[in-house]
Amino acid sequence: MPKPTFIDRALMPSLVSKLKPAHILILLGARRVGKTALLEKIEQSFSVRASGSSVLRLNGENVETHELFARQTAANYRKIFGGTDVLLLDEAQAIPNGAAHLKFLVDEVPHLSVLATGSAPIDMGIIGAPLVGRSTTLRLYPFSFGELARTESVPETRSNLEERLIYGSYPGVWQCATFTEKASYLQEILHTYLLKDILAMDSIRQSSKLLDLLRLVAFQIGQEVSLNELGTQLGMSKNTVERYLDLLEKVFVVVRRSGFAGNMRNQIAKSNRWYFVDNGIRNAVLGDFRLLASRDGHEIGRLWENYCIAERMKYNAYSDERRWIQSYFLRTYSQQEIDLIERSDGSASTIPLLQAFECKWSPTAKQRVPGAWREAYPDVPVQCIHRDNYDEFFTL
Repeated sequence: MPKPTFIDRALMPSLVSKLKPAHILILLGARRVGKTALLEKIEQSFSVRASGSSVLRLNGENVETHELFARQTAANYRKIFGGTDVLLLDEAQAIPNGAAHLKFLVDEVPHLSVLATGSAPIDMGIIGAPLVGRSTTLRLYPFSFGELARTESVPETRSNLEERLIYGSYPGVWQCATFTEKASYLQEILHTYLLKDILAMDSIRQSSKLLDLLRLVAFQIGQEVSLNELGTQLGMSKNTVERYLDLLEKVFVVVRRSGFAGNMRNQIAKSNRWYFVDNGIRNAVLGDFRLLASRDGHEIGRLWENYCIAERMKYNAYSDERRWIQSYFLRTYSQQEIDLIERSDGSASTIPLLQAFECKWSPTAKQRVPGAWREAYPDVPVQCIHRDNYDEFFTL
């Protein structure tokens, strides 16, 4: 089956439905995950409508855009945006005081609908209560399993699984023809975009330290990460390590999972595990793009667990009903574990309040359910996600 020129994104219908006057819709995601392409599609969808809606698309990294927002007066904003129905603002975090400008804009031009994207957080919280209920934040990630599967036959999806464990699911990687091109593209993303954003966000000048930290995290997938131990290995303080990890999470390189605090007496809840948002970036950090046949079982297990955690994150983020689900891991003092626990807020009656998952590459791998879990939650089975059934857990 030939590759399409564009893959429909799962968030597209939700973005369009949430665009409304006097409201700021924020789409966050790492560089190169497809935010700009999605804005272009939304712009095209409005341009063909019979309503004749006026759409303006701007890039927040352009000086001309900064100048448009710089003179923050009601008269100026009405003059510039008064004839516009929909504003599509790419990389809004690059505009000085962008959050305050956007809040003022929707106050003074109330018929305007705003969709702003950012590769780093656009902190609408800094302008306080006036925007409560008037802003919505969504997240876009590299292609999800469901998005890619729609473009393939079932045999193609199965045969492409190993490649996605190694090279991930960035749109640019999907477009590369050879493994060599995929590896080069991932290295470019890592060094040219992701690390550059972190250096721009904070007073960090040692990108080598960030890479060293990421390498250590890459080998600890599925394990609790000790900030003290990382600091000792890197020659940094615990607080500095914590700050670096927080920045890496803010630019969507890694994601943390906290220990589950439930009804059991012996669970360890005050620790974190860290995963990469994309397997390809994880392997680019290590400079390791070997196929599975050249890796040992522990390494394959790390790749599979990271892939499963990332895909469930996308699965939950792209569903309005599942967007508020919180994810955890479980480990007891007797070293019993559950890889992923999802807790719903109870707002959707069709979604269980608790779900538990183990990530096992092999369908025949032994699954050990902690006795404490069975005792505390007898009605919550631990489901196993393996290479023969994973599509059941990742398809919207």
